[in-house]
Amino acid sequence: MKFGTYPEDVTVAALARLRRVPLRWIESRVEHMTGTTHGRAQMTDLEAAVDADGRITGLRMHVVADIGAYPIFTFIPDLTLMMGGASTR
Repeated sequence: MKFGTYPEDVTVAALARLRRVPLRWIESRVEHMTGTTHGRAQMTDLEAAVDADGRITGLRMHVVADIGAYPIFTFIPDLTLMMGGASTR
């Protein structure tokens, strides 16, 4: 994860300190992708206008995201728009 703290992170750290033994959290890639902020369902419609040389002259994006009932971060859809070069307004 690039940002954010999840309950399992804190739990593992607290248990390691309490027990005075090294512990680690293991999860599959699928578990990680479905359980973290980045794994929320997101659909993006993209339209691009290009000239005869293939240069992009216009871009329109519409993002719909399921950020869950109790989101940790709510800006992931906006981040998708920014990375696509579109305005968030």
